[in-house]
Amino acid sequence: MAVGGGPQFTQTRQKLSIQGAATENLLVGAPKFPQSAALGQSTFRMSKLKEKRNSFESLSSEINLGIGSIFKNISRVTCPCCGYPTLEERANYEICDLCNWEDDGQDDHDSAKSFGGPNGGYSLDEARENFVKYRTMYSPENNTTITGADSEERAILKSKLIQTFEKMLHSNTSRVKSLWKQALAIEKDLHKELKRSIREYEKSIKH
Repeated sequence: MAVGGGPQFTQTRQKLSIQGAATENLLVGAPKFPQSAALGQSTFRMSKLKEKRNSFESLSSEINLGIGSIFKNISRVTCPCCGYPTLEERANYEICDLCNWEDDGQDDHDSAKSFGGPNGGYSLDEARENFVKYRTMYSPENNTTITGADSEERAILKSKLIQTFEKMLHSNTSRVKSLWKQALAIEKDLHKELKRSIREYEKSIKH
């Protein structure tokens, strides 16, 4: 979870490059649809995403992680793009660690609209479709990040974070607390890797 609100933050968003049919099933639980059923597919995916977001938010509210944790309690809300609990609050211009969407308040009610702003020309619908395909809100031909594709380490960490979140959906309360501790540790490593990538980029433009 990162905080945006300006070009400097928006430019640091990273591109996720892991692809494949397995990704689609993991993220939205949607089967394959014929081309002629595109509208039905979109509606189905939105319904599944809403269901998943509701489940995550019930698992991410006032979770007591114990005295030995860095944070005694954790409360998260879901990213409107990827659906995972990566944000501390809605419409606060936080940048999602997983899909790079900068949360300006857009959601299902206006998901087809493109407002420009921090997310460029992408509508929320387009960003969601891209996340299913590429694990980023961006399409490969129109990625505005400054550091390019994720490093191998960052891609691995993002996969681990997604898997950790998915396990929460099928775990009891005690297990959810343990998984949240794992998720926080992975997020910390993600932030370190992001900073390393930015330093590498800054070095490259100085030469």
